[in-house]
Amino acid sequence: MPDRLSLVLGSKFEWHSLGGFEPQPGIRAAWTPTERQTLWAAVARAVRMPSRIDEDLRFLQVPASGVVLFRGNPDFQPEKLASYELGYRVRPNHALFLDFALFLNDYDGLRSLEPSPPRGLPLVQFNRLDARTSGVEFAAKYQAAPWWRISANYAYLHKRLKPQANSNDPNRGSLEGNDASHIASLWSSFDLPRRVTLDGILRYSGTLPQPVVPAYLQLDVRLAWRPTAAWEFSVVGQNLLDRQQREFGVAAPNANEVERSMHAKISWRF
Repeated sequence: MPDRLSLVLGSKFEWHSLGGFEPQPGIRAAWTPTERQTLWAAVARAVRMPSRIDEDLRFLQVPASGVVLFRGNPDFQPEKLASYELGYRVRPNHALFLDFALFLNDYDGLRSLEPSPPRGLPLVQFNRLDARTSGVEFAAKYQAAPWWRISANYAYLHKRLKPQANSNDPNRGSLEGNDASHIASLWSSFDLPRRVTLDGILRYSGTLPQPVVPAYLQLDVRLAWRPTAAWEFSVVGQNLLDRQQREFGVAAPNANEVERSMHAKISWRF
């Protein structure tokens, strides 16, 4: 159906000495009932092949005592994903664009850490963790004026980790679940007189569960001047709402934190 319905089929093919032959097919369809609307859906299979860390890792106790705490597994298998997506895009008028998407992901055979008998060490990497994630994404772009552009994004993520019946992982999958449930951003750009541009982006991240990192809001601002098409002078301020911000990891006196910063930049394009 020209200009109305399209179907895309494809596949990626990989071979690994442990996992063997792994096809990764995908199908995507799009229906465009009008010039300003598109409804689309996609189904795909993906695989993460084992890496050297999965197979050969040896993490020793510190200070060194010869005790191996974590060990890779030469029989580690590929991690598998089945992905389902549904989306709707619409342009109500020439100035506004909206994009909605729903997703569901089923993961099979994710990495787990299994105790070794009889004392439990080392913890060996196996494929005994399954998971399901689902959520929604929203994006909007608005041309408020010829000189003013606005963009907004929001994503919600729900994750459920489920160790398999034969798993004794002491973490119960918690090491794989450190994601914020809510992430949002608001970006605005102004074209000012004399070839000056002012950009600002407000970023929000929800609480991280493991280890706990409180939700935070941050602001980045950029002021740029382009005297010619080739030259640009800009000043950028990042993380302006807080002097420093922990975005990951355990709270500790020596924890690494993202600090407020400013920098200037000169660009020449040729």
